[in-house]
Amino acid sequence: RPDTGATLTPGAAARLALLTALSPHQTTDDDLTAFRAAHPGDRALVELASWAALTAAVRIGARLTAPAPTR
Repeated sequence: RPDTGATLTPGAAARLALLTALSPHQTTDDDLTAFRAAHPGDRALVELASWAALTAAVRIGARLTAPAPTR
């Protein structure tokens, strides 16, 4: 987990993380503006988006793993 997680604005950060992980095409300029109001730099945005995307990819990948062959 990124260290910035403890200092993020919960509502804006949670919304942006969920949108990134589950429905990135629905992210709007308003979502980014709300997040950047508390964190104007790029680092927090990149960390949040990276962790959200990685978490989603790991969960999806776990579902795609073939089951062990049975005997």
